Formats: sequence, structure tokens, C-alpha cells
Amino acid sequence: MSVELEINLAKPIIFQQLVAAAAVSIRDLLGVTQVPRITIEEMVKGRRGALITRELSSGSGMLLVGLEGFEDFATVTVINLIDVPPSYSNGFETPLRAIVSSTRSPLGYSLAACVATALARLEGRTIIDEATFWTSVREQSADSFARLIALKEMYQTIPAAAEAMYAKMKARA
Repeated sequence: MSVELEINLAKPIIFQQLVAAAAVSIRDLLGVTQVPRITIEEMVKGRRGALITRELSSGSGMLLVGLEGFEDFATVTVINLIDVPPSYSNGFETPLRAIVSSTRSPLGYSLAACVATALARLEGRTIIDEATFWTSVREQSADSFARLIALKEMYQTIPAAAEAMYAKMKARA
């Protein structure tokens, strides 16, 4: 079963916008005052590398969104549903879909949730959690998703906040 989060996109996303929105989501959802610099790299032929484009679209390949000083990251892949057979695409309203997943760690899961929230807020779209891994609701607005997963307390470090968010998700399951 997949633990990905999906967001339909109406248009490509400029990376600078994603970085700014992700920083806000990390601060708000993880309850931290300091957010390390957000990094975005491309995965090309199994190797991490510098970005060669400036926007997130179906030609972007797999992106790694992380925090400076940490190894874990969220992955973002955009697919063009026009290229997907109709039986799979299920009549989606936009041709671009961002699929956000993570390294299998508390920080990875937390980053995936924050990046998905940032993307959905930028686009004014819903977040689809097909596996209901993060919340018990399959599809909901970014703000509803954020309210359900946001930590109520403040944390001094990103790892402590990520552990708390992961514990909250596991307690719900």
C-alpha cells in the first residue's frame, strides 16, 4: 500500500514559490521557530544533482526536497495524466498530478506532509491520501489536512518535532 500524498496541479510551480511555502508549512505544522534552508535537488539516473529547471512540471523528473544538514527528504514527482490511460486517470480535472512521498523515517514523513500542504495551498487544491496514512480522511483541503496533523506544542529541534508528528500518526493508526 502506498503512503503517497497526491495533489492535482493546474500549472507548473516555480521552485522559489515552493521553497517559501514549504518553509511556512514546516514552521506551522512542526511547531518550530527555526527552519533550516530548504534544498531541492533532482534525481537523474539514480544520482542526486543540481536543478536544471526552475519549475515543477511533468518534465521535472524526481525531485528531492530536504533541509540543509539533514539526510532525509521528501520526493516529488509530477506526472501528466494526459499520457495515462483513461481507466487509470479516473477522469481527473487537471492533467498534472504531483505525487509526494518520503524516505521512510519520521523526518521524511513530516517533510512529505509539509511539502504536500505547501503545494496544495499554492494551487488551492485538495490533498489526496489514498492510504489514509496521515489522517483518516482520503481527500481534503490543505487547511483541513494541516489542522489534523499539525503539532500543538512548540519544539526546539526539527528531529524532535518530526518524531512527535510521526508518533501522532502512529497513535491514530
